[in-house]
Amino acid sequence: MRLVGHSGRYNAATSLAFTVGFTLGPALAGLMLQHGLGAHLITGSIVMSGLAAILAHRLALRLPASANRVTQAPPATPQVSAL
Repeated sequence: MRLVGHSGRYNAATSLAFTVGFTLGPALAGLMLQHGLGAHLITGSIVMSGLAAILAHRLALRLPASANRVTQAPPATPQVSAL
């Protein structure tokens, strides 16, 4: 599967996800707190965060290393200062 040429769509999807989250998140949290559902809000946040972590891990297992653009760091060279 080649992703070349589709980066605009992925950027748009990411932008939409952040916009919706920043817009609906505070409104939903405010409504839940107003109706005394603070414990449900915290529990739901923990569950959704855990689910997102599991899904991200499963996706990372399926992606090739080149998709993450992970490279080896060059070996560190000691810095010697002249006095």
